[in-house]
Amino acid sequence: MLDSHVTYLGLADPGACADTTVRELDSRAIDGLQVDLLWSQREGRAWVEVADRKTGESFSLVVREGERPYDVFHHPYAYAALRGMTTGTERAGLDSDAELAA
Repeated sequence: MLDSHVTYLGLADPGACADTTVRELDSRAIDGLQVDLLWSQREGRAWVEVADRKTGESFSLVVREGERPYDVFHHPYAYAALRGMTTGTERAGLDSDAELAA
């Protein structure tokens, strides 16, 4: 029960937790590669986090306006390359998602 005459602060505020919620919309893991599609209700944005457990490399991609979240989720290395990001695959001689899948 909430009292209208009480000012709730910090974690006692019933609305405080809802604003910081990050939801995992999807995830996949294969051969040491973990890819997560996340969404922040408070910030109104989605992003993809990629972690390669074999190399220790990781990176994040914010889904930009006009991009489809599941496209970024399924092709994070292609989107990283389009943005000029270094992902660690350059050292392995991999240039695209197609080579990663081979």
